[in-house]
Amino acid sequence: MKDADGAVIRWLDVKAISRMVEQSTVTGGMLPKLEACTSALKKGVTRVRILPASSAEVLPEFFTHPIDCGTEVIAS
Repeated sequence: MKDADGAVIRWLDVKAISRMVEQSTVTGGMLPKLEACTSALKKGVTRVRILPASSAEVLPEFFTHPIDCGTEVIAS
């Protein structure tokens, strides 16, 4: 996930999502992804990682190793 300047956002607090939507920092296909993240976090999931499709092969390592790509969304 990228910010308004195009830089990858490494960590995102769920509280920041509504501000980003209001400011049109996120639009289109990212909106349903962020809605799914928010829903999962509200139901007790502790963190969600949004990865670019080109990095999907690192997903199995998420719980055992640090991952240096994508955005981790955490509950506030």
